[in-house]
Amino acid sequence: MSFQKKFNKKYSFDLAEIFVKGGKGGDGIIAFRREKYVPYGGPSGGDGGKGGDVILKVNPQLDTLTNFRFKNIFKAENGRHGEGSNKTGRDGEDLIVDVPPGVLVWDKETGELLGELTEPEEELVVARGGEGGKGNASFATPENRAPRIRTLGEEGEERRLILELRIIAEGGLVGYPNVGKSTILSKISNAKPKIASYPFTTLTPVIGEVRIDDKKSLRVVDLPGLIDGAHEGKGLGLTFLRHIQRTYFLIFVLDVSEASPMDAITQYENLVKEIEEFNPEILEKQKIIVLNKIDLPVKNLKEAENYFYKQGFPVVKMSAIKGEGIDELKEEIGKIKLPEKEKVVRPKRRYVLRADKDKRKIEVKRIGETFYVYGEELGRLIKGVDLTSPFGVERVQKIFKRFGVEEKLKKLGVKEGDLVIIEGIRFRYHE
Repeated sequence: MSFQKKFNKKYSFDLAEIFVKGGKGGDGIIAFRREKYVPYGGPSGGDGGKGGDVILKVNPQLDTLTNFRFKNIFKAENGRHGEGSNKTGRDGEDLIVDVPPGVLVWDKETGELLGELTEPEEELVVARGGEGGKGNASFATPENRAPRIRTLGEEGEERRLILELRIIAEGGLVGYPNVGKSTILSKISNAKPKIASYPFTTLTPVIGEVRIDDKKSLRVVDLPGLIDGAHEGKGLGLTFLRHIQRTYFLIFVLDVSEASPMDAITQYENLVKEIEEFNPEILEKQKIIVLNKIDLPVKNLKEAENYFYKQGFPVVKMSAIKGEGIDELKEEIGKIKLPEKEKVVRPKRRYVLRADKDKRKIEVKRIGETFYVYGEELGRLIKGVDLTSPFGVERVQKIFKRFGVEEKLKKLGVKEGDLVIIEGIRFRYHE
């Protein structure tokens, strides 16, 4: 399934697209000490402060991404400019964005998974603030004791992100719409889902805690009902299928009443087919079969029982609405073997790693009489030059020489007065 197809909606309870931008670094300044009785005060321009980071942080009180429907642009504070007397500007404040546990963070442009947030208070820095520029005090040398050079603060990182929520629960209720999943969850747990006699009563996941005994309890999630074609996004299918990936066991709820358009075996086989099309590994999870609505006239009940017993699945006959079979289901849930939770030690705050590439590499292209120069480190340095300063052009020339820009331009036939564009900044070429 393509990345675009997987996330074909911008906003829902379990998907959100957001824009994040780190704060710009503050500019360094040019200043000199002008104090009485200090004739040789020298340069005193301070450095700019660092821009703030944008940080995603797990808030266990949240359980959906619906808040991002109303606010989806997050920009951290810029760093302050430097000041005289060698005073460094204040750093910009970090911007904390709360997310629920179970969020996967994707880069929309590249489709890369940047991180996963599952534990309370866990943090992921998704857009770093720019470094502050240098004041002229930083450029003082024995040869140049009064430099009139400074650098500007760097721009902060920016990204468009897709946040994908996958509910964290041990078990999941699987079934067609209106088979009684919500009623079952309300009987076996502390959950209070909406219950009605029409399809798609459950539009968002409902999690209930099932208490097995005084020492053991499990979380079971009731998800929107599955329909044929769910793996292609029909109905609420992708919503359902995303969330059962995290579960350890599945409870297949099948309607055995005569009113059901399909018998229990057909329901099960169709559900398995949809899950297999989405991700076959889901079917390796432990399974419990619930044959619901036995209080109504039934069809092929014995045949269904034998079918599932032969496959080695535990089977519970139930009338959820009358409370029959509830204790038996809780007993089967209690028998489920859960894997030991791995104790993964990782820092509370993690950073999205920058791409590992040669930052000093540059590329020069000619289109007509215009020359385009590309390079990550080159662009960063050029943007840091104060082009309003009389020394700015001299500094640009030094940067060009260091990266061999002029030689590459000459190989492509640059002439006096030709336009050269670097990271959106325009220059006229002069020998």
